[in-house]
Amino acid sequence: MVASGFRWRDLGPDLLWIGPTAIVCHMTRFPPPWTVERIPGGLKVVDANGQSLAYVYSRETKDAAHIAGVLTEDEARRIASNIAKLPELLSAK
Repeated sequence: MVASGFRWRDLGPDLLWIGPTAIVCHMTRFPPPWTVERIPGGLKVVDANGQSLAYVYSRETKDAAHIAGVLTEDEARRIASNIAKLPELLSAK
């Protein structure tokens, strides 16, 4: 499971589906390793070519995150880390 409410399944070579809305991405287009980089206001996941794949916004404290309507730094770090692990998880099959 990627995040609460979202499931992935393998659709064949180099394809990934993430629900509840269908998102299909060609894994070879975004070569591993995927890494997490800190940006002002959160984190971003980038592939080996430096292409930005995901932005996860956060605030330092729970109160600040609630006011801004974003995640805490710890929540954002865990989500970004799990996104960055997707190529490894899919290649392990």
